[in-house]
Parts: sequence; C-alpha cells; structure tokens
Amino acid sequence: MLDQHKAATDTVCSLLARRTAISTIRAKIREEFKIELTARDVYNMAQKRRNAELEGKTSIQWLADELQKRDFFHRVDTDEYNRVTRLFFAHPESIHFMRKNPDVLIIDATYKTNRFNMPLINICGATGDNKTPQFAIAFVSGEKEEDYSWVIKQLMALQKQENISSPRCFVTDRELALLKTLEKLFPLADHILCRWHVNMNVVAKVKKNFKTQEEFDKFYTAWQVLTDARSFEDYQENLAALKKLNATAFKYVEKTWLVWREKIVSLDQSLRFDH
Repeated sequence: MLDQHKAATDTVCSLLARRTAISTIRAKIREEFKIELTARDVYNMAQKRRNAELEGKTSIQWLADELQKRDFFHRVDTDEYNRVTRLFFAHPESIHFMRKNPDVLIIDATYKTNRFNMPLINICGATGDNKTPQFAIAFVSGEKEEDYSWVIKQLMALQKQENISSPRCFVTDRELALLKTLEKLFPLADHILCRWHVNMNVVAKVKKNFKTQEEFDKFYTAWQVLTDARSFEDYQENLAALKKLNATAFKYVEKTWLVWREKIVSLDQSLRFDH
C-alpha cells in the first residue's frame, strides 16, 4: 500500500533521513495519510533506501566515497579484491582542534558497535578546559599490531600535512598491540594507561574475591591510594598494605596492572621506577 502512495513514501524517507523513531513515523503516517504501517514496513523502507544509496557498494566503501566528497582528510587501505580493509578519516573542524591541542592524544578501540562490524579506533585530544574533542576515527579489519601501525602512520601523515606538532603524551587502555606500535613510532613520547579503564577492570575482576561489600571497598580504596602515590616510599608502603587485604585480588592487580606501574602510578615527573 505504501509503495502506491508517493507522498506517504516521501514522508517516510524524509523522517528516516532525520533518524526519527519508528513509532513516531508510524504515528505520523497514520495521522496524515490514514495508512497503518507495521514496524517491519518501516524497516523494509529503511533497507530499500539504504540499498539505493549504496548503489551496489559495501557500506564501508560508500562511506569512503562520501568522505572524499565532503573534504575530509582520509586514507583507505584495500585487499587484493579491492575491498576496504582499513579506513582513517578526520573532519576539517577536528583537524582545527588538533592543531590547537596537539600535546595529548587519547586512543581507544571499541568493538561490535557499528554497522560495518569492524573495530573502531577513536582518537581524541585533551583541552585546557577539561574537554576531549574527537580528532580522528579509523575502522580496521583486525586488532593486530599491523592494524594499529597503519592507523598511527595515517595519523602521522595527517600531522605532517597539516603542520601539527607531535604529541607529547598518549593515553590508552591496555591494548598490547597498540602499546607496541606507539613504542616503535613515538619512542620519545610519554605514555600512560587510562586510569578509568584500569579501575573498571580491577572492579570487574577482583570483586568476586570478597565476601562483603565492606571488604571490597577497603581493598579498592587501598588500590586507589596506591596508584595515587607520589614517591617511592609511599608506593612501597601502600603496596604492602594492599597485599595484606586479599592475596587473590592482590595477585591479579600485581600481575596484570602493576607490571605497567610506570604508566599508572602518579609518581612525580622527575621520578622513575627502578627496573
């Protein structure tokens, strides 16, 4: 029925383009055209519209073409079948913010969160007023060191093209392939692990080892005191106190996180751990 009513079809397409909720679309069509749509009808319209836009391309290939049209900085990597395997891009406005705030880069990867079914690497910055503007985005086909290396090299190409200073510090989660890449390509830059990611992992992994919330809270507070240590003496004292609270939980943080203590603990900048 909808295919036979051009005005109603155009209205649905317009609402879909504005990402209107399906329930709102159905109510609008019912009110204006006296046509009762099901949710499946709207889904089918959305898919038909998407297929028409793609013109036989994959979603990621369509995106690459759109970036070209809209003057984004972008780089594409393809396989032997000319399928897009990696895509890096930055909006002109984001490049402007990067030029103003080049010193700190925050890099995080997310998974299974987009229609392309590809890991997404998000590159943000840090401003003096505690904001984190987005600088660049990359879709990659895997999580190996070669994938991260390709992304960071495109970032370096962007910085060179736009005459942007090299970052002084990177903030990441504990993605080993990314850590290795940064050590190779930016050996002189500082690198710290995101304290939020670290703490969320500690909570998720050690809480089951405590019988009561009070016992866990005591351990978690001691953990935060440890990571906030400003001197070697404070660190050693807080480490001993943490160890006494729960052997199993301590073993986890020691083997998983304290091997990266230089990247987590808040020692004064002039101090370094002895290896």
